[in-house]
Amino acid sequence: MPLDSKTILVVGNDAGLAYLLTRYAGQCNLSVITASAGSALDEAVRAHPAVILFTSLAALRESRAWLPALGGMESKIMACAAVGEVALARELGADGCLLHPLTFDGFASALAASCGA
Repeated sequence: MPLDSKTILVVGNDAGLAYLLTRYAGQCNLSVITASAGSALDEAVRAHPAVILFTSLAALRESRAWLPALGGMESKIMACAAVGEVALARELGADGCLLHPLTFDGFASALAASCGA
């Protein structure tokens, strides 16, 4: 499914990773909103992002309580993870993963695989 929205919501407290993701998203003509796990639900409801991207499994774990509140939103849930953490990311609700070390090709491929970008 192609991205209906051109927005990615990046959730977490890793400013360096958020900066890198913002640069990569810009190269794909996508915009980025950043939020902490505590404020991400409000941002998701406001922006209706195509992708909600967690900078770590810890951030995804913190957000599990509010993910069901997204209801009918079709945002894809993605998480940054190491190769050995993919199964856990899926258990926590991720539709797809960006694998470390993060590269632009990996970013673009993961978006395409998860949401047809």
